[in-house]
Parts: sequence; C-alpha cells; structure tokens
Amino acid sequence: MKKTWMLKYFLLLLTVLLSKSSLAEDFTQWALPDGAKARLGKGWPYEIAYSLDGNRLAVASTIGIWLYDVQTGTEIKLLIGHTEGVDSVAFSPDGHMLASGSNDQTVRLWDVRTWESLHTLEGHTKNILSVAFSPDSSTVASASSDGTVRLWDSRTGNLLGLLEGHQDAVYSVDFHPEGLMLVSGGRDGTIRLWDVRTRECLQTIDRNIGRVTPLLFSPDGFTLASSMGDRKIGLWDVSVGDDQWAAGIRFHRLTLDGHCRWQSVAFSRDGNFLASATHQGKIWLWNAYTGEHVRTIHAHKRQIRSVAFSPDGLTLASGSIDGTIRFWDYDNGYELQTIKGHMDGVQIVAFSADEDELIASCKFGVNYLWDPRLRKILRQFETLRLDSVAFSPDFSAIASGAGRNTIRLWDFHTGENLFTINGHTGEVSELAYSPDGLTLASGSWDRTVRLWDSRTGENLKILEEFQGFIACLGFSPKGDVLACGGLEGGIHIWDTHTGESFRAFGEHAVAVYCLTFSPDESARVIAAGYGDNTVRLWNADTGKYLQTLKGHTDAVVSVAFSYDGKILASGGAFQDITVRLWDAHSGEGLRVLKGHTWPVYSLAFSHDGSVLASGSLDGTILLWDLTSGEEVKESGR
Repeated sequence: MKKTWMLKYFLLLLTVLLSKSSLAEDFTQWALPDGAKARLGKGWPYEIAYSLDGNRLAVASTIGIWLYDVQTGTEIKLLIGHTEGVDSVAFSPDGHMLASGSNDQTVRLWDVRTWESLHTLEGHTKNILSVAFSPDSSTVASASSDGTVRLWDSRTGNLLGLLEGHQDAVYSVDFHPEGLMLVSGGRDGTIRLWDVRTRECLQTIDRNIGRVTPLLFSPDGFTLASSMGDRKIGLWDVSVGDDQWAAGIRFHRLTLDGHCRWQSVAFSRDGNFLASATHQGKIWLWNAYTGEHVRTIHAHKRQIRSVAFSPDGLTLASGSIDGTIRFWDYDNGYELQTIKGHMDGVQIVAFSADEDELIASCKFGVNYLWDPRLRKILRQFETLRLDSVAFSPDFSAIASGAGRNTIRLWDFHTGENLFTINGHTGEVSELAYSPDGLTLASGSWDRTVRLWDSRTGENLKILEEFQGFIACLGFSPKGDVLACGGLEGGIHIWDTHTGESFRAFGEHAVAVYCLTFSPDESARVIAAGYGDNTVRLWNADTGKYLQTLKGHTDAVVSVAFSYDGKILASGGAFQDITVRLWDAHSGEGLRVLKGHTWPVYSLAFSHDGSVLASGSLDGTILLWDLTSGEEVKESGR
C-alpha cells in the first residue's frame, strides 16, 4: 500500500521543531577525557542498529557508540568504554541489551535501561567485526579478524563455545531465526553453517564466492543473503529439518552495475524487501522473493557502511563515511531527515590568527571551519579525496594532492577549484605553504620537491637532491629555508631563494614522518618525529644533533611547537595514540594526553598557548586545556 510519505514527513518535521527548545545539552562535552575542553566531531560511523521499539538508533563509531532519538535525530548518549573504535552493534531481540564489538578485541554488553556496561567479553586476539544475538537473547556471537567465532552467555558473560574453521578474518555472523543454527562468512571466501548446540560445522559453501562481507538471514529463515565478491549478492535457499541443514544458490543473483561493491545488506521486517548498500553511496532495493530490482536511492556522496530497516517497516536508515546518518521512505526514495556531525579522519587542523576559527580538513575531502568557543561548524565544503593537504597562512586557500601527479588549489570561502598544477610524475605525498603564502612546496613519490607560485601555479624550482620517498616538509619561520624528511631516513635542507641544497643530517634507516621548525629564528631548531617512536631535535644551521625525546610506544606522526617555543607537542600512531607535551629546552616530559582512538596526525597550539587542538584519524578534534599547570601527568579516560 502506498505510504502517505508527505504526512509522515510533516509529522517528523513538527516533532523536530517542537523538540528544539529542549535541546540544551552540548554533546561536544560528553564523556570527555581528562584535560579536554571539548570534542569536535563524532568519529567515523560504522554499523547502525534500531532498538526493538524503533525509537533509538545506535551508531558504532571510531570513538564509541552514539545513541540517537529516531524521531528528532538528536543525541541521547555517547557510550564510552571501549579503548579503540567500535565496528559493530546489535540490540537484543528482547530489547534489554546492546552488544558492541571493537578494535580493542573485546565485546561489551550494555543495559538498555541504564546504559551501564554489564559485561566485557575477552578472548579474541584481533578486532571484532560482527556481533549478533540469538533469537531468545541468551547468546551473543562475535566474529573476529582472528578467524574465529565465539559464543557467549549474555547473562553471565561466560564463553560457551569457540567455532574454528575459517582460514582468515570472519567479517559477518548471524543466527537463524529458529536459533539452532549460525552462519558466518569472511575473507577466505567461504560461508560456514554451524550447529549452535554441538559447535560443529554442518556445511561449507565455497563456490568462488570471494570475500563475504555482508551476510544475513531473512526474517522467515528461508533465505540467506550474502555478497559474492564479484559485485553480486547471492540469495541462497535454506531448509532446516531434524538436525539437517542445506543451502543452495537460487536461480538468480543480484548484480550491480559498474564498479560498485556491496558494503551492507538488510531485510525488511516482513521479508519482502532486501536493501543493499554500496561503496559508491547508493542503496539498491530488491524484491527479496523474485530478485527484481525495485529502486535505486542515491543516498550518500561516499561509501555507505551500514543500512537498517526500522522495526515498523516504514523507514530505512543508512550510515556513511560522508559523516551523515540518513532516514528514507524507501517506497519512493524520499529522504526524511539527516543526522550530521560525524567526520572522517582529520588530516590537518589549525587556528586562525585571531583564534576565532579552527580549520580542519579530512581525508575524504570534507573541509570544516569551526567556532572553537561555541563548538559549532560555521562552514564546510567538499573537495576531492585528499592524499595530502596544506592551508594557506591566511586560510583563504587549500592546496590538496589528490591522485597521481596532481595538485589542486581551492578557494576556502567558496569551495571553488582555483586551478590545477601538474608536473610531478608520482603521487603528491606532502604539501606546505611558505609563511608569506606566496610559495607552495610539494613533495612526491617521484623523489623530488618542487616549489610553485601559489597565485599562478608556475613552477619556480625543482629540488632533486633528496634520495628517498618524501614524507614531510616544513618552512622555517622566515621562509628562507625548507626542510624535508623521508621514509628512508634523514633530513634535507634547501635554500628556498636559490634552490641549493646546503645540508643533510640524521642519515639513518629510521623513517622521518613529520617535522617542524621552532618559532625562534635565532635558535633554528627542527623537531622531527621518527618511526622508532622518538622525537629528535636538530640545529638546522649546523646539522648538530641536540637531543632525543622518548616516551611514545609507536611511530611519532605529528609535532608542533607552541608559539613561544617553550612547549613541544607530539602525536603517536596506532599502538600509541597519545599526545605528549615536552619542555622544548630540557626535553622533560610534561603531560601525556589520552583520548583519541586512532593516530594523531595533526597538532596546533592556540596563539596564547592555553589550548592545544589535536586532529586524529578517529574523526575527531580534541581541544585540550593547557592552563592547569599540572606537570608530568597522564590525562585521559
């Protein structure tokens, strides 16, 4: 029956408007780590799930689990407890629990009434990729990159069984509606059917499927939908008898056009429709019985990670790495509402000169201008995916390396592409503006550094003496010197006026991932972050080694001096993900700031030194309060 979508949309809009007056809570202040003033951005969204009553939507993200009011789209709560990003979520069929699986190798069970953590389930040796409840809610299944599926008692948290047989990561797991069978699929290209009671593998389907990412039973249990690795979804006929199980491919497969790949599938609650999401941002709707293509919804600008039907069957929700959660009337493809605020990985962050604005650029090309005091987005615009990025000193332009050989310059205020620069013969790996904004330096996998007129795109100089793959660039405060660091180790110094190389130092096999000059021109100190977990300080004029700062437990991927040059901040990679503050003169460790869940790729001090902004691949910017005066303290959750 045709839905009255206009009436639904009007009622939804009315509900949102009436609720605005009650939205006093500021979610940028929720669950902050010790020492942080605010969190900008909500992290990358991964899997989404409706609650049993359909009133709430859980969104697994890189920083925790966000809970939203479905009617208003407003934030209810942020569940923090996992120490790394959350990949999967599922509500129990009885509506009492929420399960979450994380990169920290644990599964957590949450009480839906209080949102307190009930159990932490430990045992997997790699990240958790999928979780599912049995129909009676008594058992939780978890699938992991360690190649196993584990069954847990949801009441006690005890391990019930270990299912082994996959030869690689297990991407998806689901219970049959009758509860006696379980299905799993993964990177090894097989689908395995298990007896829940005996833990035995009953059947293995291996028909050149390719890696199995989405995998789901229909509500009646007669159909199994799975990706097939060849841009197709297979609908498998399932029959369950007395301790017998059989599955066979139907006469048809659901086939995508072009180069799309399946990311997620969901059955409507009545089993009539199958929704499938692609990495190109489309939702394909199918008749689940005939395989007929019903509709394509051009839902998002970027990859959709998850789709879910509401319990009442009237709405379809989708979550994307474009930073939005969208709700659809799938009968006609109309969008009902959008939840915003999620971001992808932050590559660079900086304060404006007057500190009224904070600018950030994300990996997939979305650029944000924030008011750091009000913690609100003032403006955003999209460019192409960014492999490297730099802001002009006055924030009027953004330079981006996107695709082989190419540099694009964008007007930050309008989002207009000003012009394109070509010349490199390899990927543009690093960009940097001179302090006066007139020169743009670019480093490439072609092992050259090039200087360009940032107003015209004219090539000024080609610096070819560097022998390794270029990972970082930095101008001195006066702009007369350019430093370059590479993956083969060592730092190279050029005179930007003559283009002559006059010094190379620190030559060794340890990669240099980041570098910056101190603001004191007379001292001319370079701080560099290395792959051996250290920060080294060098005199740029003489090449003299000054000291090594030790404390990180993984590669150092970002460094920044405070404007008075007294404090140095450094950010760590995957096994560290901390921000560390150092006395720039003595090398003494001052504070360790913990709160990010992915590598910290950018750091920026406010001009008065009271705030440090850290941008992370977890899709958030944390603003740290540096006025407490506390020293040698570890801050974090």
